[in-house]
Amino acid sequence: MVRLLANPATQALPLEIGGMTLSLTDPGHITALAPWRGAGAALSRALRAAHGVEYPGPGRISAAGAARCLWSGREQAFLVGPAPDRAALADHAALTDQGDAWAVIRLDGTGARDVLARLCPLDLRPQVFATGHTARTLLGHMKVALSRDAVDGYEIMVPRSMTGTAVEELATAMRGVSARAGAGNDRESLTRQAHPWSLPVAGAGCGVVLHRAARRFPSALVPRARRVGTVAGPCTRGV
Repeated sequence: MVRLLANPATQALPLEIGGMTLSLTDPGHITALAPWRGAGAALSRALRAAHGVEYPGPGRISAAGAARCLWSGREQAFLVGPAPDRAALADHAALTDQGDAWAVIRLDGTGARDVLARLCPLDLRPQVFATGHTARTLLGHMKVALSRDAVDGYEIMVPRSMTGTAVEELATAMRGVSARAGAGNDRESLTRQAHPWSLPVAGAGCGVVLHRAARRFPSALVPRARRVGTVAGPCTRGV
């Protein structure tokens, strides 16, 4: 008999780091909808009558109470939450139960967008990816469905077999964003993070001068800047 084991990565959830929360959610039923040719409008009317939602346009979410309909690709959508009313919908679309295929992860908090920006190629600025938007995209190397359902809240549908990897990637990004926020935004802190070798050694502003020079002439001056940093004595702008 097959023995199922809990994923150690998901056992640590919910996880709170730097004011952000990563958690697993129970989405209820997940049903893929693929309308028959020319039946999109009829399917939308049937969805409205049966579940209070409409068939969504590209990249959009239609929600009503516990029911949501998420765009998931060309002429495809997911009905999430209630069990589908097959009697009302089957004449207008092919219905496929996908509940066992996906795990649903939530990421909430003021730094959530910065976390996702480290892993996802989408433009996540609110004027582009607003509340009520959804997209099929990448999270690291994993194909996911990403939805924004709150100002600082995102839902990530990830293939169930990749849940542990997704949690580890997100947790690592959360720690990075939290550490960067904790380090402050002063110029010296950012310089220390980006270029540890350009720290001031002898004389205020030495590291900043070397950092500026290295940005303009990286191949020629970076090795010399490292050597100068080890020499006792004043640092001049003539490096």
